[in-house]
Amino acid sequence: MPAKVRIAAVLAAVLVAGLASRRIDSLPDVVADHAGDTLWATAVVLGLAFVWPDRPSRVLAAAGLAIAIAVELSQLWTPEWLEDLRENDLAALVLGRGWLWGDLVRYAVGAAFGWLLLDRLRYADDPDDPDGAVVAPRPSADRSSGERVEPVGRPPTGWREGMRRLVEERAI
Repeated sequence: MPAKVRIAAVLAAVLVAGLASRRIDSLPDVVADHAGDTLWATAVVLGLAFVWPDRPSRVLAAAGLAIAIAVELSQLWTPEWLEDLRENDLAALVLGRGWLWGDLVRYAVGAAFGWLLLDRLRYADDPDDPDGAVVAPRPSADRSSGERVEPVGRPPTGWREGMRRLVEERAI
């Protein structure tokens, strides 16, 4: 399965889980209080990855966090027309309803979770589709030429594994 399809499927699941966290009364308080905002930021990161699949995960996570923070800060601006718009449930899902500094922490966690998910989705092992992983060009690649760098395999799981691979590839 191509990476973009995996991203879309997980994005849909994250949206459903985020909406469910607001509607299901039997959830533990910690989940009900924090899951919605956290998954909202995760959805923003995954949505950006769906639109721009060739961008590095860290860039998409940073952009997703910036968007989430901008939306939260916009809640400090309260003209009457915007408050009327926020009364609509669909608009409130996108724009929010009120400023809470704790949302910034939830958005940071959600963006980090989106980054982690995105890296896993892009490098998922799929023997039927070896070209399914979409990765961004390495920093050394000439970005102006639009050169696409093919995936080398799963990313290292830790810094020791990464160093071992670099030494084996004689990159350092």
